[in-house]
Amino acid sequence: MFGGRWAERFEQVVRSAVAAMPALSEDLKYDLALRIYDLIQYEDDRLARRYVQWVLGIYQADSADRGYAATAAAVWNAAKVMLIKDEPYVAYLLTRHEKRQRDIIKYGIDAANGDRIAYRFHNQPEIVVGPLRLRLKLKLRPWHLAIARNMRFLRKLPGWHRREAAFRDWYLSLPARLDFSQRGYEKALAALRAPEQVSGYREVRYPKQERVMAEVEAELARKDPQIEVSVSRLGLIEAVRRPAGV
Repeated sequence: MFGGRWAERFEQVVRSAVAAMPALSEDLKYDLALRIYDLIQYEDDRLARRYVQWVLGIYQADSADRGYAATAAAVWNAAKVMLIKDEPYVAYLLTRHEKRQRDIIKYGIDAANGDRIAYRFHNQPEIVVGPLRLRLKLKLRPWHLAIARNMRFLRKLPGWHRREAAFRDWYLSLPARLDFSQRGYEKALAALRAPEQVSGYREVRYPKQERVMAEVEAELARKDPQIEVSVSRLGLIEAVRRPAGV
């Protein structure tokens, strides 16, 4: 019903993002557009604009001499931490149009010949409300997930995917503490790439989040060694006075 309106908003956000960051490569602009699309599907265009503004801040501190490596890391990883795989988003991913089209190609489905796909989903959603945590084992049909994908209001519940949200907020706060000069660029780049090490189910992902945050914090707290050169004033004068070749 509202597809046309959402398509217009998507185009507006992408056009403004590309206009604000014209020096990016075509591949990176494509990656940026895909993540804007995902964020709009995840929540709305306001979240996508917030993402673009965050990436733009990195872009403005970056440079072509460095190949916009920090900006590329920001494009990929900011979206990764913002797209928390909660129950509504997982339901969307399992029922989205793009997945169905991939399945039709993958399994050679010929609808004209009467072929069809029947889906049964085995999910284990975890509902957290304050100190209460409830994990369910469910066998679901597409219509169940079609309802769940629209229950984005659950994200307003206290403690909803608290650990993923804390990791997201920590990552998005990093740029204010990073040094993008030649001296600190590699350290900043490593920090922006940190979420690439975080993957897997909850039991696997949570320890990775904690480890990554601890490593980045330790590296940011570590001061680079200072090179001090002490020059004797008398020795410097004598070196200037001494004739060459003597």
